[in-house]
Amino acid sequence: IHHAEIATIRRIIREVTRVLKKNGVLFVTVPTINHHKEKKEIEPSTFIPLDGREKGLPHHYFTPEELRKEFEAFDVEDIHVDNVKHYVLLARKR
Repeated sequence: IHHAEIATIRRIIREVTRVLKKNGVLFVTVPTINHHKEKKEIEPSTFIPLDGREKGLPHHYFTPEELRKEFEAFDVEDIHVDNVKHYVLLARKR
């Protein structure tokens, strides 16, 4: 879900929240670091690469605190960094 601006991401999260049943499990992974050399910041924590195969595709980079905030309708059971440097969020819908 990180390939968008935050307004779009929030719409996606609202739709996931709407369709997931109570006690349903949510599993999300997002990158922890911005590895693009040439990029343009279009809003806080959202960048568009100016080169490479993802040129022009928005990338939003979350912090663990932001993940918790954006998924506030869920009980977060775990957030950790996996072996490819992605945040892994495991949560359950209230």
